[in-house]
Amino acid sequence: MVIGAVIAGTIAGIAAAIVAVMGFGLPVWAGILIWSGFGSLVTLLPLIALALLPEDDMPDEALATA
Repeated sequence: MVIGAVIAGTIAGIAAAIVAVMGFGLPVWAGILIWSGFGSLVTLLPLIALALLPEDDMPDEALATA
């Protein structure tokens, strides 16, 4: 799950940066900041959500590592 979150965050961050720079005409440094910020957000949200699950509703992946 972690590698999937990292890949999804990277792709989403790059896409958001391309839209910001090419679509809205922002400078490249702003695109890099958007890539970093949005990519980190998309990467961390599923991991935080998994950590906040109650103990009795843990998915099978979490039980395998417990």
